[in-house]
Amino acid sequence: MTLAALASRAAERLPVPDVLTRLGISTMVGRTRRKLAMSEAGVEAAFARSMVERPIAEFTQAANTQHYELPPAFFARVLGPRRKYSSCLYEGASTLAEAEIVALEATAAHAGLADGQDVLELGCGWGSLSLWMAERYPGSRITAVSNSAPQRGYIEAEAAARGLGNLRVITADMLTELGYKVYAAESAGAALAALEGGLRPDVVMTDHLMPGMTGVELTLAVRARWPAVKLLLVSGFAEVEGLDPALPRLPKPFVQSELAAALECL
Repeated sequence: MTLAALASRAAERLPVPDVLTRLGISTMVGRTRRKLAMSEAGVEAAFARSMVERPIAEFTQAANTQHYELPPAFFARVLGPRRKYSSCLYEGASTLAEAEIVALEATAAHAGLADGQDVLELGCGWGSLSLWMAERYPGSRITAVSNSAPQRGYIEAEAAARGLGNLRVITADMLTELGYKVYAAESAGAALAALEGGLRPDVVMTDHLMPGMTGVELTLAVRARWPAVKLLLVSGFAEVEGLDPALPRLPKPFVQSELAAALECL
């Protein structure tokens, strides 16, 4: 193990003064910047090509066990108001809230984001970027992939509170890990079109809150035309208008074991 690795491990586990921690972080960031600046031509392209052959997410269950399934209230105490999970940027910012915004704007600039795009964010954390993109680019369609049911529930609740209809969050990995083959439709209309085109899933699992047609409306349409298809409605609302009491429902947030149990009961 290198001296830098030992120092990093000690800083994570010992009560090191903040001034030393900041010095260590600054040193490591500077070293990485110099290393990247000296990289040979084509290194980044080769890295991008190699990533195509790797899975989208590795060790997802271990990540859930370690930290993803901690309650949202914990992160409300330790993160900034936008729950920026990875890093902030203190260039012209004097507060954590300002640094979150500066970092999000820098990310958008590096990615060349613009209104009207279809944007996929993998590993969206607590939705800081996804929610910010949905607000900043109202004409864009944002799809966020989360490995955590509590994170998904928090993001969807925030999107509803802010009136954002151009953001959807999916947790397809949870279903895949349970052995299901997943077909993800971007909207209720797209799901109906797939069914009309011949797709016959064992289960249609839908959120209630969606742009356009709601989940309840989708389940009614599916039940009327394809009564053999099983249905599961996912919702974070205590009361859902027009909901058939007999319709299986999974309240949010939920963990993978609760999702598995709900599907087994269909």
